Amino acid sequence: MKLYIPFFDIKGAVIRSVIALFIGIAFIVFPHQIMDILVQVLGGGIILIALISFLSLYTRKNASNISGISIFNLIIALAIGLLFVFKSSFFSSLAVIVFGIVLVAAGIMQLVMLSATRRLGLRSPWYSYIFAILIICIGITIFFNPFQSKELIVQLLGGGLVLYAITDLINQFLVRFKLKKQGKKIVDGEVEDVDFEEVK
Repeated sequence: MKLYIPFFDIKGAVIRSVIALFIGIAFIVFPHQIMDILVQVLGGGIILIALISFLSLYTRKNASNISGISIFNLIIALAIGLLFVFKSSFFSSLAVIVFGIVLVAAGIMQLVMLSATRRLGLRSPWYSYIFAILIICIGITIFFNPFQSKELIVQLLGGGLVLYAITDLINQFLVRFKLKKQGKKIVDGEVEDVDFEEVK
């Protein structure tokens, strides 16, 4: 029997969790500067890509055939990058809201994964559902931003990301452990029966 469930991809889960863990810790430890720095780095990256693309357009052989739309798109990208760099405080506030939406989505993904495990006849611990709901609640709280302190919101966001990183990994390994006891395994996101060789 094969059942494909993308949430069971262990490589993707580890990458997601590690990234969320490092960003979450950074948000907790450096709540004052981290969002502005992230926005400025993003803006710098956009500017760098725009400049490299602009130079590549004018150094190729058919530079005379460059369309106005391409130049317009590069100018827009450059302007956005400059805004991110010089107006980082404004965009960092928007970034916090975006991260709040991401947390809500992450919590929903965990609930979907837990629901998928029930289809396999596995019962997840009750606290796994509580943690997923808590992550969603943190994301919603950040989205509506009821606190006056931006630093407090960033730290709350960091805590939500750390909670997501830890619980997602725990859920992944719990599912694998229980499937192994049932004689099943996960290969590239697919749940398969383990092939037993007949001993002669």
